[in-house]
Amino acid sequence: MPALTNRRREIFAMSVASGVSLLESALAAGYAPSRAQITGSELGKDRKVAVRITELREAIAKAITRHTSYGLLEAMVEANEAL
Repeated sequence: MPALTNRRREIFAMSVASGVSLLESALAAGYAPSRAQITGSELGKDRKVAVRITELREAIAKAITRHTSYGLLEAMVEANEAL
């Protein structure tokens, strides 16, 4: 699946895939602090977002396995470029 067309949802998915909480990921994606907890929970249950998070996690794991000397950030960049 390609990147999500909604940029904030894509940023949210990338953040969650890297291990950040739903709340912090919603904030990082630019959602309103007053609703970030609710939005994070809703996005975490959204089918397209959940599929994207799974894809990104699999790509990160694959990149880390190939390049054990890379840090998580470099692995995420490489994984995202591969998708």
